[in-house]
Amino acid sequence: MILSRLEASYRPLLAVTITAALFGLQHLSAFALTSREAGDILGNVALSGIYGFALAAFQWRFRWIWPLILVHALADFVTLLAAEPLSDGLIVAAQVTLLALGLVLLRWRVPPVDPDLPRTHDAGVRTRLTGRAPLADGGRDGCNQDAR
Repeated sequence: MILSRLEASYRPLLAVTITAALFGLQHLSAFALTSREAGDILGNVALSGIYGFALAAFQWRFRWIWPLILVHALADFVTLLAAEPLSDGLIVAAQVTLLALGLVLLRWRVPPVDPDLPRTHDAGVRTRLTGRAPLADGGRDGCNQDAR
């Protein structure tokens, strides 16, 4: 919901980044809810922000929230059941991978097709390739035949 609101006003990279920052910042609640040290909590906030970047980029790209809910639940479940904390090297590798995944997802989004445009094959292809609707006269002479 936050991402879709931000998309209306900002470019995708900024909208996803703001969403990710908010996702990370919500983990500041650990100060009130746990007895963990400040450095541990702030590190978790930063890591959650990067994780949130990949999740928000996925949502921006595919518009499908259920896989994100399942991935987030699985990650929380594994974290809670882990006998020992993950090594720093593994955490860094995972975060770099998530950041790269988010950037890749942001790079390759197919623009949605406007349902109000004509359904002809040529018009749909032209619209998807150029982002503009075809001219009323088919682009023959730049003038609308009805306007003459």
